[in-house]
Amino acid sequence: MDTAGFYRHGGIRAHELIREALAPYRDDLVIATKAEPLRDADGVFRGQARPAELRSLVEEDLRRLGVPSLDLVYLRPGGVGPDGSSEAKRFAVLTELREAGPIRHLGLSNVDAAQLEEARSIAPVAAVQNHFHVQNPEDRRLLAGCERLGIAYVPFFPLGGGSVPVDDARVRAVAQRRSASVAQVSLA
Repeated sequence: MDTAGFYRHGGIRAHELIREALAPYRDDLVIATKAEPLRDADGVFRGQARPAELRSLVEEDLRRLGVPSLDLVYLRPGGVGPDGSSEAKRFAVLTELREAGPIRHLGLSNVDAAQLEEARSIAPVAAVQNHFHVQNPEDRRLLAGCERLGIAYVPFFPLGGGSVPVDDARVRAVAQRRSASVAQVSLA
């Protein structure tokens, strides 16, 4: 697949904004980026970056962020959710880049336990980023596994999914008892 005309969701402009807002970067700042499915200009999924294309995507991130290495690069499989597909070839490319120096740590996003184990058989995994919040707790087992293995678990949409906020009676009750907002309790 020719990647000309495609971008990664959140894309190129986000990297430029990060650089504009934060450069020169503090030594203790960690910047994470994602090698995820390619999308067209309208944000519609158009395919997965092939293993050979991942190297150029990482080089593009390095250039746009203005850094010599990326602290954490997440690999995201192609579907909208964990689908059990093999990511071994793509993860191996990122592993080579980690060993060469442009990437410090590797992560996975939107994966299931089988994909995590497959990746761990190739290289250490520093973090998993999956959809998780009080009303979407399906990942509790994976979260517990990450905790046991010392792998950071980073929830996305912790306040709900997209335009659907967390609306749970238990969370509202705790928020009221603690004089906090539902968002504060959800994040906690």
